[in-house]
Amino acid sequence: MAGVDTVNPWQWGEGNGARYWHGSNIAERIAGVMQRRMTDAATTRAPHAPVEGALALSSKDVMPFLLGEYDEEKIEELIWGFTLIDWSKKGLFEVRRRWEQSLTDHPLLRAWCVLKLLHVPGKIRDKQIRLLPRITQLLSAGRIRDACDAAIQRLNVSDLHPYRVMYDESIDATRLLASLMIPVQDQWRLESLVLEKQPKRL
Repeated sequence: MAGVDTVNPWQWGEGNGARYWHGSNIAERIAGVMQRRMTDAATTRAPHAPVEGALALSSKDVMPFLLGEYDEEKIEELIWGFTLIDWSKKGLFEVRRRWEQSLTDHPLLRAWCVLKLLHVPGKIRDKQIRLLPRITQLLSAGRIRDACDAAIQRLNVSDLHPYRVMYDESIDATRLLASLMIPVQDQWRLESLVLEKQPKRL
């Protein structure tokens, strides 16, 4: 929609190269943005996925989008409307506080949990994980299980020990890719569901 600097996501990108808003529906358009951002992040060697936002959702509130339980037209209108808000003004803290409570109680899909954990704007259990653009490429091709396998391998290589479970849910790959753009406030929840508990230090 509006290009951002992949190294400094709070700054606008220079020129029109980083902009992307194409597709036949909102999921395709957001998925395209995610794909473009990850490609640019790899090119510029950004330290983490450029998916930060002024407001973040509870992970549970992402599930209706994944399952297609939303008003597509209204969501897109709201997205454009939110781009006009000056988040530097007073009131952001209060809005964040109200958004802490999830509006839904959907169980989290395992495939989304492991993939989103690889696309958070920061460290995972104090470890900086190198970006893996191949994951978004696999999702663009509809290969959800291969994308999950790649994510699990990256976590194992990073000595984070994900649980050994099957990540082959029958969900829409385009919506799954698009959902990785949504900032979440409860990274700890993803870590607890995806990663084995850390051994206590003596």
